[in-house]
Amino acid sequence: MNRICIDAHRMAVMGCIYGNVPAFTACLADARAQGCDAVLCAGDVLGFCGHADEILALVQRSCAVMIAGNHEREVVAGTGLCGCGFARAEDERLSCAASARQADGLKVEDLLILARWPEISVIDTAHGALLLCHGSPDRSNEFLSAEDTARMHQWLRETNAQVLACSHTGVPWLRALSDHRLAVNVGAVGKPDHDGDTAVHYAVIDMGKPPAASIRRVSYDHVAWAAQLISEGVEPCVAGQLITGRWAWGAGTVANYSEVI
Repeated sequence: MNRICIDAHRMAVMGCIYGNVPAFTACLADARAQGCDAVLCAGDVLGFCGHADEILALVQRSCAVMIAGNHEREVVAGTGLCGCGFARAEDERLSCAASARQADGLKVEDLLILARWPEISVIDTAHGALLLCHGSPDRSNEFLSAEDTARMHQWLRETNAQVLACSHTGVPWLRALSDHRLAVNVGAVGKPDHDGDTAVHYAVIDMGKPPAASIRRVSYDHVAWAAQLISEGVEPCVAGQLITGRWAWGAGTVANYSEVI
């Protein structure tokens, strides 16, 4: 586990970027407009849209803290898989097929950078600590439910943190815990929720007493980006999700999760 101290009070936390350059750029602009002091990356920078070298460079320039998601771990290992951890074999197969370009343009030095990213980081601020993970502190590809409050309390007590921030599921949620603690799934920057809305999401977290958070909905030119991806030979199902706001795989995994935003 990595532990780092930063000078920030109001932080933007973004995960599941999947190489979606214009969506990430739009979220960065929104975070600036919200007065965020720092941007934290909750993993899965790489993925379905390709553009791996471009998005990695942009994330490194923009983020104060970066952790690895399942896509980064699989790219470093050279497996050719996504490692998303879907319960249904067919969902995992489709997700891996859609990840075919997740390492596009990466050099050896890029892989060495990604290999050094931790899976968990505790960010200490003057106003309290935030525990950052991709899926959960137990497993980077866990689809953590908003109802799993007992484990959230345990992780926060063990790290002396006030806020848990995760991603991976693609479904944003907020959960107020006892002792003025808070858990947040920051949603996905790289693809929309499975709700027919083409916007993407990230979280703004204020480290205070008590801490507070909000989920930000951000629109971008998803039509132009989808057209570009198709012209580049990216799997058509990826572009389709961006256009329809409906997932081509994995919806059943999170269908019964509580959305408490």
